Amino acid sequence: MRSEKKQISIDTIKFFAGTFSSMVISTCQNFFLARVFGPASFGVWNLLMVFLGYTQNAHVGLIFGMTKQVPILRGEGNHKQIENIQNNVFTAICIIELILFFIISIVVFFKIGSFSKEIYSGLIIVSIIMVITQFYVYFFSILRNDLKFGLLSFASFLLPLLSFGSIFVCNAFFGPGINVFLSAVLFSNLIVVAIVVLSGKLYFSLAISKKVIKKLFIIGFPLLISAFGFTFFLTVDRWVIGKMLDAKSLGYYSLGSMFVGLLYTIPSVFSSTLFPRMLYYYGKNKKADSAIHLIYKPMIILAIIMMIIIGVVALIIPYLINYILPSYRPGMLVIVILLFGSYFFSFSSIISTYLISVNYQNTLLKIQYFHIFLLLICDYLVIKSGAGLLGVAICSSLIYFLYGLIILFKGLKVLFSDNIKSVTIILKILLLYFFGAFCYFLLSKYLFFSGHLLFFDSIMLILKIIIFIIFIILCIPLIYGLRNTITEVRYILKF
Repeated sequence: MRSEKKQISIDTIKFFAGTFSSMVISTCQNFFLARVFGPASFGVWNLLMVFLGYTQNAHVGLIFGMTKQVPILRGEGNHKQIENIQNNVFTAICIIELILFFIISIVVFFKIGSFSKEIYSGLIIVSIIMVITQFYVYFFSILRNDLKFGLLSFASFLLPLLSFGSIFVCNAFFGPGINVFLSAVLFSNLIVVAIVVLSGKLYFSLAISKKVIKKLFIIGFPLLISAFGFTFFLTVDRWVIGKMLDAKSLGYYSLGSMFVGLLYTIPSVFSSTLFPRMLYYYGKNKKADSAIHLIYKPMIILAIIMMIIIGVVALIIPYLINYILPSYRPGMLVIVILLFGSYFFSFSSIISTYLISVNYQNTLLKIQYFHIFLLLICDYLVIKSGAGLLGVAICSSLIYFLYGLIILFKGLKVLFSDNIKSVTIILKILLLYFFGAFCYFLLSKYLFFSGHLLFFDSIMLILKIIIFIIFIILCIPLIYGLRNTITEVRYILKF
């Protein structure tokens, strides 16, 4: 029997492999779409994807209730209720998705004059994708609760691969078109859901119990509000830009938001792997610090990894823009600002997951919606003042940064019950961040790209990346002390 630490590392590696592959393929797909569409059509595509993202929460919190309740029941040793809960949620999703599909179809039909023909057809296709995606989310939750990260990883890799492959083929035969590409995405989702069901042997019977559904709703609805808030928090700036600026500005900004979203998938791997185990320990011991070994050290490691990744990606951006997407040059600085602004926001996901596992979701909700309101007002005022796209990027980045800091402090305070220790941990992470930002600034200022000499710029890029990584590694013992650094390295190697 493998030790828990070893099993966690294996699950994390499996899931990270799938998620990282997915991230790479999705990045290639988005670059391809950005290139074939151009800024204006890419902005429209992005808004349709935002709409699809919102519909993933159409289960009214029942999947979240199941996701939280099942590992807790396992921790309590109550296995009889698990199958009943899964059957009830499956049946409820079938009913909800059918109703929602008809509602969206009717609304789009009666509002046909408000949309272009392309967007009208696109919304219909997106609503079908919504139904399939909802079952994918349900099966994803089942696999995660059962710790089947191998199949989960394969599905995470296969979906974007099929999606990009289908889009590429459709573009070759039919040319670029939003509805053609959406049809390709629809086909890909259908195939992957079928493979997951057959490979995982995920067969469920229809069952409805008002008592079970009500309990799951009470548990899951606050988590649904939190998930919706998180999605809206990530996209509200794009809605404001789409409303108040032009389509090209939305396209430039969407590329930066795409990078932020892709980077967020890295810490989400850790969170997804650890969440069922956090809930298991909380169900077993009912103590807020029962899963401390799953949170603190992984969070510090993640803080270091994310600083390296954000810096490296920020260094690569000018190279990619100049040689692959030259039409996006006006948005280059916007992308870099959003990347550095998302640092605390990105790796705080592990803390947010921890707060949910110990029933602090209402606190998380208050923090989220305060920052959504703040972001909405500030972005509006910034555009009204004439600061434009750059002003929105700076404003959004500052609010992302503040949100991540507050979530981090609250989570550490609950975990350690010690304000001084929590502040000390945050100050060390802040120091690492400022070292990384300073190094990036120096490299960008003094080791610049020519913009037209490919070989020279490639060598310069490699040199910059090597210097940045070495600099961050050398900063770690300065911040955390040599002895602690050696201890953490041994911990990682054992892990």
